[in-house]
Amino acid sequence: MRKLTSEVLQNQGYRVLEATNGVEAVGVIEDDPGDCIDLLVTDVVMPAMGGRELAQRFRISRPDGKALYMSGYPDSMITRQGDANLDGGFLQKPVTMVELARKVREMLDH
Repeated sequence: MRKLTSEVLQNQGYRVLEATNGVEAVGVIEDDPGDCIDLLVTDVVMPAMGGRELAQRFRISRPDGKALYMSGYPDSMITRQGDANLDGGFLQKPVTMVELARKVREMLDH
């Protein structure tokens, strides 16, 4: 899913930096020259570091940065994990690539 998401967004003209998990993503964020990351796209539930914690760490270096969360888990599971009020956009998987592109554009425009 990560590779497909990356390809779709690159085809829309976005610069995409990939990471296989939250811990790796923190390193990518910290290594980004010029602090050019405007939007973090992350899964809600990941091993080692969930999407909410990743977004909080992202905003330490980029207070104006935005987060788009995705999840294939039912809403009830997300609620149980304390992520009911995610502080960003949300897409429920499965998601079409048109929906993804539209949501990313919407978040970047606001």
